[in-house]
Amino acid sequence: MKKTLLVALAAALVLSCLSLSACGGSSGGSDKTQTAESLSSAMLKATGATERLALLDEKVVNNLYDFDPAFTDDYQVYYNLNGDSVEEISVFHAAGDQKANLKEMLEGRIATVKAQASNYPTDFADQIAMADTAIILEKGDYLALVISAGPDAAQKAFNECF
Repeated sequence: MKKTLLVALAAALVLSCLSLSACGGSSGGSDKTQTAESLSSAMLKATGATERLALLDEKVVNNLYDFDPAFTDDYQVYYNLNGDSVEEISVFHAAGDQKANLKEMLEGRIATVKAQASNYPTDFADQIAMADTAIILEKGDYLALVISAGPDAAQKAFNECF
């Protein structure tokens, strides 16, 4: 009985540590302990998109977004490279006073994705719906774009990181 209790307590401790480390271990308040990587990783796991989306480099990000590297000092953009989905998760940390510029950039990206999705055939209704439910999340100097079938799960994961 004691052995079972110890095993259960150890498992609970390990799970607690894992849930904290998924977001950099922040206990609230400041976004300084977060990174674009930790936030995007938490959202990818929450939406189950880890295997479907690939991390993009700056050159590709420049092609997708109206991107100015001066807007951000830390970012991660995950995108479906197969071309069969509009799914995308990105996180940007505003450099200095660039948060408004970043938000405008993300709003432009949503508009582009919605315009592209509107041209899809009707058998891609799930992709059109995904584009229509795209959201921008904000906390401190972090902004995240979520185009996913599970935006609520991504939002919850993002918020739990702070």
